[in-house]
Amino acid sequence: METISLSWHRNFTFPDFLNVNKTILILFALVFLHVTSFADEVRFTLMVSSQKISLQDYLQVQFTIENSKKVSQFVPPPFKNFNVMEGPDQASGWSLQDGVLKEYISFSYLLKAIRPGRILIPSATVKIDGKTYRSNNAWVDVINAVYPGQTEDRSVMNEFIMKKGESLQKKISNNIFVKLDVNKKTCFEGEPLVATYKLYTRLKSESKVTKRPSFNGFSVYDMVDPEREESGREIYNGKEYNVYLLRKVQLYPLQSGSFELDAVEVENNLTFVKEESMGSDYGLSGLLQSLADHNGNQDGIIRETVTLTSNPVKVEVKPLPQNAAPMFNGAVGQFHINTRIAGGKIHKNDVVDVQVEISGKGNFPVLAPPSVQWPDSLEAYESTVKEQFNKFVSPISGAKIFTYPLSVRREGDIVIPPVSLYYFDPETGKYGIASSDSVKFHVDPALAATAVKTTLPLKTEATGDIWKWIISGIGLLTVFGGLYLILRQNHNVNVVPDKSPLRQVATAADQQLQPETKEEDLLRQIKMAFEQGDYHLFYKQVNNVINEWMQKKYGANASGNWENTLQMAGVDSELIRQIAALKKDAAMAIYTPFIMDRKMIEDLESLQKIIA
Repeated sequence: METISLSWHRNFTFPDFLNVNKTILILFALVFLHVTSFADEVRFTLMVSSQKISLQDYLQVQFTIENSKKVSQFVPPPFKNFNVMEGPDQASGWSLQDGVLKEYISFSYLLKAIRPGRILIPSATVKIDGKTYRSNNAWVDVINAVYPGQTEDRSVMNEFIMKKGESLQKKISNNIFVKLDVNKKTCFEGEPLVATYKLYTRLKSESKVTKRPSFNGFSVYDMVDPEREESGREIYNGKEYNVYLLRKVQLYPLQSGSFELDAVEVENNLTFVKEESMGSDYGLSGLLQSLADHNGNQDGIIRETVTLTSNPVKVEVKPLPQNAAPMFNGAVGQFHINTRIAGGKIHKNDVVDVQVEISGKGNFPVLAPPSVQWPDSLEAYESTVKEQFNKFVSPISGAKIFTYPLSVRREGDIVIPPVSLYYFDPETGKYGIASSDSVKFHVDPALAATAVKTTLPLKTEATGDIWKWIISGIGLLTVFGGLYLILRQNHNVNVVPDKSPLRQVATAADQQLQPETKEEDLLRQIKMAFEQGDYHLFYKQVNNVINEWMQKKYGANASGNWENTLQMAGVDSELIRQIAALKKDAAMAIYTPFIMDRKMIEDLESLQKIIA
């Protein structure tokens, strides 16, 4: 099965209001060069399919170049003591690793050893942007005896060969298919089921997925990246197949009823060798040689393209029992809850953080902030959330931590009552409740405002470092001051059409908001806040805009379970993730002492794409 290759393009645009003279841009870049990097490091690696083979086995060798598409020259190593059966085969594409998109180019070979022993596969070299890179090397142990699990299987070899009078369609249907497996066919609302799509084949095929399942009515979480998953072997109905994972997901039903899971479609280009064209070497090596030489012997090759779909699978989603507690908010699984407050002395008028942590396993992504009965002596602000999940197990396990900033209004002893979470446990079929302990803390009187006098020591070992920081700070202030004056001067003198993300977002808002709200256009306030450098107001209005947009378009209440509302409305999961990231940036701005203009611009562009 060949790698499915995708192209990935990025277009970078810079706002017109940052189009200042080249000297200032260079100075700005030099100041931040030590803290900012926009390029990933090139990685050039050699991988082998196995470190121990027999003389009857075949070895796949792959050289992978990550984070570069400008490869001007690839020089493979001399494969001494090996015969090259196929290659080089080139592929390109991308993979997702820890949330970061990695582009790659690969060159692969199929080798067969000609002698036993410990054999070195030397490193290859590649030129990228005029610079030479060298891969690692690898050792392979070759033994005379057949290595268990990697035997030359004549029955598999026969499936590549078309004999006279043999049915092509029957050979295909008996030796390649797509299969969908689920770990259960009955579950409750909110209880996950795992769906696994696999391609089983005993044929030579180049395959690609042409239609992916959409899973309407479910929240979907991928458990495996198929691009990084190696093929395996499985016995099915007494026959051994090469198996390729197409997709593995856990699905959380959003409503009860009967559902048929969507099928996956795979297009396969198959190749067969006519028996009469193979010659005298009727072995696997002769077969591979015939396939390798097919360009010069087209009459001996049969090609067929078939599209396969997975088998239909129906699942029954049962509704939750009706005797739920009034405070039940859709939590399904097994959970614990804990409330804590930051240590140290607390004074009147301080702002303190109280964390409510929900841990366990279940439908974490749809859990809304728990309801908390705050004492009158505390004023609570909008909470932020931190997720610590393991989505590669089912149900999802880990913790969801809600942080509430609280303003303390009075001194004395204050008690935060227990926080409760009502949930349904699908293993017992009953409702349960998780409660935290109450939190008690003492508030001291407010601190008196005092002037703080700072003196620098005359002689210390760190004096030189202190002056370095002072000089660096003065330099940064000078650069920012000069840049600000030039930006203001250019803004006042050059009147040009505003094509910045700020203007584009404001234009999009004119189309989204009703006419009666244009006088109080929040997006115009965003632009004003950006120009004035008021990032607190900037992010406050960003949050207001996204909340208003969700309310008007989907009826989603930002203070409730808005993610679930958008999922029920059929909003793409990637768009929901982008909205959550934008709201998280807005919430974190409360605690951030300094935000770079570049980050604000990126969030504006993200906002524009969301509400467009």
